[in-house]
Amino acid sequence: MEDRHKFGTVTLILAVLSFFFTAFSIGAPWATVDTDKSTEFTDDEGELEYSVKAELTGDFNLKEIDSVLEITFLEPNFGTSTELFTDTKSYEDIAQSTEGDVKTTFEDMDRAGSITSLMIWTGIIALLITAVLSVCSLGNLTNSRLTTVSGGFSAGLIVLAPIVWYILLPSSGNYAYADDGFLGSILFSDEYTVSFEPSPSTGFILSILGAMCSIGMIGAIYYHNQADHVTEKPNWMKAIYQIVSQDEQDIAKPPTFTERKEQVGLLINNYITKYKSNRRMQIASVIVVAVLSAYPIYSVVIDWTQEENAYQRDLNYAILGQGDWIEWFSVQTEIGDGETVTLLLTEADFPEDASVRNIIGLELSIDVLDNSGDNEESTGVGCLADPGEDAPDSVAYTAETPNGSVASQVESSEVYSFYFLDLPSLGSESYVTGYTVAELEKMFDTSNEIMGNYDFSFTANAEEGDSTLQCERTDSSVTIRYSIYLRAFDAEFVEV
Repeated sequence: MEDRHKFGTVTLILAVLSFFFTAFSIGAPWATVDTDKSTEFTDDEGELEYSVKAELTGDFNLKEIDSVLEITFLEPNFGTSTELFTDTKSYEDIAQSTEGDVKTTFEDMDRAGSITSLMIWTGIIALLITAVLSVCSLGNLTNSRLTTVSGGFSAGLIVLAPIVWYILLPSSGNYAYADDGFLGSILFSDEYTVSFEPSPSTGFILSILGAMCSIGMIGAIYYHNQADHVTEKPNWMKAIYQIVSQDEQDIAKPPTFTERKEQVGLLINNYITKYKSNRRMQIASVIVVAVLSAYPIYSVVIDWTQEENAYQRDLNYAILGQGDWIEWFSVQTEIGDGETVTLLLTEADFPEDASVRNIIGLELSIDVLDNSGDNEESTGVGCLADPGEDAPDSVAYTAETPNGSVASQVESSEVYSFYFLDLPSLGSESYVTGYTVAELEKMFDTSNEIMGNYDFSFTANAEEGDSTLQCERTDSSVTIRYSIYLRAFDAEFVEV
């Protein structure tokens, strides 16, 4: 190969390599950070009240950051609780929403990324033009000086881009994450701030490789221009041109197209014959097929057998939703001594408002109303002087629901609640974990649990006070108010 062709081809190869290295660097993280900060809070006596540890891991792209901030709150009396914050934000947005050192840090990050991005995109376009001009120069279609100008411009930008980014990148800075959740409310803090020192990563390394290729490209362009001029095109260019320009008739000389097809058929038939007669080749092919298909088959089987969305058990979900009390009954009545008022109901008797809501509980409230200023009657000539004292009345009640029953007696007031679901344990956290969304939805769905009988009975126990010598006391009834409310809650589960 002629020197001009050799160095021209090397120029094209290095231009393409520089193009791909630089293009891939745009979407890769240019820097990473992995740091933590611990803060301890003590009382007046120097004893530890609680401590907060913030661990930050993040990928710094040219224009945005992908961050994971883990906050661990340790309180000696209550143990440890942890919150995990994941976020993707542009440096410009962070700078606009913060103040002080954090704002300065991300203004510098945004400046470095913006200038570097502009240089890289301009360099990529120039590299593409250089590759095209290199092909044209090899084909004697353009002057090689155009390749020199375009290559020098693109190489300068590609080489300077990582240098400029590294110079403008702050050697250290502060990152803040606003927390309006559980730990933020406890600590009375709007932000967690962590100091960090970024370390160059994949994108920076790719840009360096692109810069090295562009430097090599400039050297190849120089030697391409110094080589003696030739009028012929390089052999690989001739081969491509021949393939593109020839038709079927040209390809068929010699041999003819039909003869070539026959030769291919004979070759395939020969291989099949050898395969049928060679046991080792058959065994080897079966092994190769089994090895190549093992992973796809394994993936399919795992997808069939593995529970869908099982990964959600590792996530944290806040339980949000709309909760309301729906009145079912509220009755005030007077019941004769020893008499019983009974309610025999089912879920079909729920109020209309409850038919479109998820009912998770029921509350029964009972008030004995005539113990203060009892309705006892007194008769006799001595009642004015010595009427005696009232005796407190009471009500014996029973309640049976699909999810439990109660029997008790009340003299003043009492409230008893039934729940139709088992609530997940929140502990000291503001969220639940260890469940999929489907499992949480099923846990809070009580459409089956509320079906059944709802039976209530209230029996009056009228107690008359002790009569005096000339005053007779009697009590024939008890006045009560009973109220039944349904607890409606339509749950929503939000990942935090």
